[in-house]
Amino acid sequence: MAELNASLAVSDQDAYLFAQGKWFQSHKKLGAHPAVQEDGVEGYHFAVWAPNAASVSVVGDFNNWDD
Repeated sequence: MAELNASLAVSDQDAYLFAQGKWFQSHKKLGAHPAVQEDGVEGYHFAVWAPNAASVSVVGDFNNWDD
């Protein structure tokens, strides 16, 4: 699992390249990626490109989204 750190953060350069249609490595930072927090807790880092979204949700049987 990757450490949860700046390596998973979308940089200004990444955003610029994405807007230009030239960020060919977006799959490495966008989407869901296994990660470990500083305190050792394992989980996932999730990132999307949605600059005009009012909100973003991740749904699944792990968070009772359909209750």
